[in-house]
Amino acid sequence: MATKQFKLRAFRIENNIVTQKESNVMNLLETKLKTTIANDRRMLLNEKDKDEDLICNYNIKPNDYVWGSSLRITPSEEVLNIPDDLFKEERIVLQELDSLKDQGSIIYKSHFYFLISNKFLVTTLPGNITISRFQTYINWFLEDLRNEELFEFTPDVKDSPMYQLKNLKKISVSDPVLDEKTAENSGVDSLKSEKKLLSLNTLKGLFSDISSYDEAKLSEIVSAELLLKFRKPNQMSKEDYQSTLGAYLKPISDTDNITFYPKNGPSVKGSEILNIKEVQIEKLESKNISENQLMQEMEMFLRELK
Repeated sequence: MATKQFKLRAFRIENNIVTQKESNVMNLLETKLKTTIANDRRMLLNEKDKDEDLICNYNIKPNDYVWGSSLRITPSEEVLNIPDDLFKEERIVLQELDSLKDQGSIIYKSHFYFLISNKFLVTTLPGNITISRFQTYINWFLEDLRNEELFEFTPDVKDSPMYQLKNLKKISVSDPVLDEKTAENSGVDSLKSEKKLLSLNTLKGLFSDISSYDEAKLSEIVSAELLLKFRKPNQMSKEDYQSTLGAYLKPISDTDNITFYPKNGPSVKGSEILNIKEVQIEKLESKNISENQLMQEMEMFLRELK
């Protein structure tokens, strides 16, 4: 049986209202989805690029979770207007987009699956994409229901005393190592250049004779690294530890570039302390996956988090 591997990433949903035990994001999402069609769920990212995000398909288990799929779509070069009929439906399945793509009407750039409760979010969003992408969408979609509350998704970390902040000596964040093809496709060259400015400027300040060197040549031998050292880390509860460390990891797209150094024991990559579960999902003859199997695996992971 052919299978496809998915990495399920877990996030905690911060509760910013002291009068309630948990967030109400799932309840609001359930209400909103029931009263909207696909067209209502389209969030335009930028007027110039015309890219959009939307929840296209979903399944609701009342008072338990909402499962769904999220798309990033764009009009094709041949047809500038996305056909309105497609978005009059309550749900859009991926197979429908495949057929439209063949007609040159619309293409989708990427998709991922999510399962959300009031406490946790489980998603197949690739590890090199920060959760801010989905967080932005959820806050936009629920804007008329959430009042002034902004929902925050924080990476969930494993409960390991060795890597709690009170037991850490330092944290190192370094440049990613990319081959030319990967760098070109992901558009990170400019980001890497910006990160190196800190190291280059520091070198020029320390050594007067280095300021005459060509910056492009220097950038080939200099790598930016951020080093955080802890002198007097405070005692922290399990909840504070997970929230603090998760918040630190949240804006970093590639957590393999973070290294944690405990006072005792071996160093560990950032991705190794995050709650991530790998699952194998059946791949059908149509090359699509068994979405029901994936949904059940995500539900099982949710139960484990609870």
